[in-house]
Amino acid sequence: MLNSSAKPVILSLAIFFSTVLLAEERDSIGYKDFRMFRIKQENDLYQYWYQSDKDFTDGLHFELMHGIFENKASDWFLIGFKENAFNDYSLSIGQDIFTPENIKLEMVDSSDRPYSALLYFTYSKYSNNFFKGKQINSNFYLGLSGKNAFGEEVQNGVHEILDNQPAEGWNNQLSSGLMLDYDFRYKQLLPFNTSFFETNYFGKVHLGTIYNYIETGFEFKIGHYGDSYLNETGIYRKKNTIKLREADFANLSKAKRQLIPKRLRSKSVQEQIAYLNDRLNRKLQFYFHFGAQISYMFYDGSSEGSLIQFSANTYQLESEGVNSTLVQGYYGFTFQYSGFLLGYERTLANNIYEDGDFFGFGEISLGYIF
Repeated sequence: MLNSSAKPVILSLAIFFSTVLLAEERDSIGYKDFRMFRIKQENDLYQYWYQSDKDFTDGLHFELMHGIFENKASDWFLIGFKENAFNDYSLSIGQDIFTPENIKLEMVDSSDRPYSALLYFTYSKYSNNFFKGKQINSNFYLGLSGKNAFGEEVQNGVHEILDNQPAEGWNNQLSSGLMLDYDFRYKQLLPFNTSFFETNYFGKVHLGTIYNYIETGFEFKIGHYGDSYLNETGIYRKKNTIKLREADFANLSKAKRQLIPKRLRSKSVQEQIAYLNDRLNRKLQFYFHFGAQISYMFYDGSSEGSLIQFSANTYQLESEGVNSTLVQGYYGFTFQYSGFLLGYERTLANNIYEDGDFFGFGEISLGYIF
């Protein structure tokens, strides 16, 4: 028989191991934080048509997604789901550069957008209701506009390396100001899907000292991929897997169940869950995406200056004839194998400063998942 001093030890060990086993059982369907380092580079050079320095011309962003950015403060001020949520957080630093159409002109052209640049940090939260196919992405932006954003140095430095014509009008760029912005984007899976195609709609609200706008649109995805509502876009991570159980099947929305091939929908629940679990762990993904969105701009600080300026602007943009409605179309592809991620996206939009004109740019992204 056990002596009296050993009983508390045995009882403590039993409680500990039962807790571990229960935790492992929860983790088998639970969600561990997503971890990735990613670089995004946007430029009008990354496209075949509309290769010109006008409107948005360059962007560079470095992003780290990691659980270390989760805390009580971020949970409070970054909007997300309160129940059945898989939450991921990231911190990034980025720069955006804007120019008028004629970069050879040294003097002010108040009929076109001015030179301007933004340099800022972004604190982001991706909150997914995996079972219903819903996502909220919220972002907090803090940075500077104007000379301290180093737009001239970066653009003309790149032009010098490529032996291109330098932009001559940066002396007229918008004055320095504060970027203090916040936005959130809601996306939902629609019930028009197959095992290799899906339809989503989204809406977004952005408020701040630089941008104030609303937008909505639709996005489509086709190819071999995992689940778009697992993390940011369904990126595979070896150390972050979900294993659905039979009890979880009833929680899946109609739209999520349409991702199961028709040949399996008449099979047993166990066979359907086996397919979903295999899909969630696809090490190799390759898919195309395309979409369209329409935005209404209440205020654009990239062309008019920050609402909190540190000094007056050199000139005022003539707002007559400027269109507040921006229509954008985009398409691209994503390739992932294990911890390596490669993406390309091309965007084409109407030029709100000149009726009937368009501008475009491409984005290349490289990610490492760890």
